[in-house]
Amino acid sequence: MGFRDEIEKRLEGLSREQVRWFAWLCGMRALPFLSIQRKFTYWPRGKRQRHLYAIFNALDAAAYAFAVANACDVDTTYATSRAVNDAISAAYAADFPVHFDDTYDTYAARAAGAVANAAADAARAATAAAAVNAATSATDAAYAINFRIGFEKMIFHDLEAIKSGKFKEINKGTVIYGKIWPNFLEDLRTVGCDYWARYYENLFERGFVIDEEELKRRLSVPDETKAEGAAVVGQFLERINKDIEAGIGFELLNETRIIILGEKGAGKTSLAKRLINIKARMPMEKESTEGVETSIWSFPDKDGDKNINAHIWDFAGHSITHSAHRCFMSARCLYIYVYNGRIERDNDHT
Repeated sequence: MGFRDEIEKRLEGLSREQVRWFAWLCGMRALPFLSIQRKFTYWPRGKRQRHLYAIFNALDAAAYAFAVANACDVDTTYATSRAVNDAISAAYAADFPVHFDDTYDTYAARAAGAVANAAADAARAATAAAAVNAATSATDAAYAINFRIGFEKMIFHDLEAIKSGKFKEINKGTVIYGKIWPNFLEDLRTVGCDYWARYYENLFERGFVIDEEELKRRLSVPDETKAEGAAVVGQFLERINKDIEAGIGFELLNETRIIILGEKGAGKTSLAKRLINIKARMPMEKESTEGVETSIWSFPDKDGDKNINAHIWDFAGHSITHSAHRCFMSARCLYIYVYNGRIERDNDHT
């Protein structure tokens, strides 16, 4: 029986949470193989940080799927989709070495691609098939240095520990990597990823026990910070952790803005009212908005723990107000343009 078949057979009877945990653990086990070639030089310098963060973020999305979301019975598709896509993009990039004439570079790049695939499979592991893929991708990374047999045994041991509920038997398993493990931590520090080196070192040392609050903080990093890559995200998280240690708390505001634009009489105010209350009375024609009207639409967040407050800005449709729109525009808003087909059709004939 082949490795895939054996994993598939042993996954039978596991809960969805156990399957997701196993897939995530496979991705974590594969992670040190990123240092088969030192300093991640199989990736172009300008893309290195983004690829590293894509993998780290996919693994965090996978962890959220079983450690947090399952506990509150939340569908995690929203949390994993972007991380999965980013990890897949990193895998594609990693499959192409910088130096085509160097066989070692080729193996290293393929190993990095396998790690990225393992992270992607872990993040989408809502099924046993995805978990099997994660395990296979992880062993593919080990295969690049003829390390597959020992690694497969460790994967089987992890699976049996999860299946039996003996989580304490999941060992840190860093000795089995030989020099690759210290090289991985050193490489992370060399490229400015000190936060990630400390995080992964501690995670392996404590037997992969997840700090849920820190996990939520990592997944709540602003998009513009994430776009800078792993090192900048790590620096951002270090500042937050230092504030917490100093007793300076922080809270996710769960605030956002919805800006509704369109011509006069298109139905902007009607939409704003119905967002808040589907049975709200529709305004009369003479009740046209003057200037800007604001209101708040509150609804439960993804975890159901607290409300999100969406501040609705309903702009008047008069031409004189159009020039003021740019003063309120920003990247972190939802814009809704209400189109009046009747007016546009009449204008086409004039």
